[in-house]
Amino acid sequence: MKNKSRAWEEPSALPGNRTNMDSLAALGRLASAFRNAGMRSVFNGIRDSLDAVALRLDLPPLEAEIDGIRLHGFLRHRSFLENLARGTYEPCTRKLFSGLLAETEVMVDAGAHIGLFSVLACRKGTSDLSVFSFEPDPYNGKALQYNLRKNRCANVRVLPMAVSDTTGTARFLISDGTLGSSLILGRTNIGATHTLLVPTAALDFTLQEIPLKSLLIKLDVEGGEIMALRGMSSVLWRASKVAIICEMNPAALQAGGQTPAGLVHLLQKQGLETFFISDAEGGLVPVTETFAAKGNLLCLKDWPIPKEWIRH
Repeated sequence: MKNKSRAWEEPSALPGNRTNMDSLAALGRLASAFRNAGMRSVFNGIRDSLDAVALRLDLPPLEAEIDGIRLHGFLRHRSFLENLARGTYEPCTRKLFSGLLAETEVMVDAGAHIGLFSVLACRKGTSDLSVFSFEPDPYNGKALQYNLRKNRCANVRVLPMAVSDTTGTARFLISDGTLGSSLILGRTNIGATHTLLVPTAALDFTLQEIPLKSLLIKLDVEGGEIMALRGMSSVLWRASKVAIICEMNPAALQAGGQTPAGLVHLLQKQGLETFFISDAEGGLVPVTETFAAKGNLLCLKDWPIPKEWIRH
């Protein structure tokens, strides 16, 4: 077994509040029972009616605990919250992200969903950290705002926009399952969807007045990563130190006419040393343009990391 640095040991995989986890699992079993009985539409109708009340009251009824924080969500967030409560959601990425915060002055959460990484940044970052949280889906955004208030995250600015290569408007594909939503309209296998016209933001424009010494970006935009990166080239050049945790989703990239090789090439062209965050290896695996695994990449410019994190 390979030796691991402490940064990769015990990546917060222990579950949080057992009662919350059991309640989330019970709701999942109830949903499965309705589906198995051919009553999916009945269950969805009941769920959406209850959700409408919770949204009006601004009281997301579901809760999960992870890494010392509590996150709340509405009924369509159930499966995601159960994953959080079990501690199985991207354990090494969360551990690495928390470790990077000690040297971060500006953090961008592109594709914030209900706020996991924004709240982690708020709670675990330095006192002068500034966070920009982008989430164009109004349903997710409602939970995001609630979680930021509940966790007293005064240093987070929420922008209801999709990060892209231009600042304007675009059609946005929203997954009713709350995950998989994207500017890539050709996405499939993400459940029921609908589209919404949303504002878009290029980080070069949004952050043009922001001093950038150490910049940490969490980029999870479901196939739109190349567009987002093209809209931040000046930001990446201006920042003294850069760390990007970037999702690589080959199917989502393909739906947008892109490839994993194109993503890696663009990252490396922008001067970023690129690694795959591997739970299996317990560290970082260097990648080339032929790399195409689904997961998260860590991309660095002038941001030293311990050599023992890297697996060869």
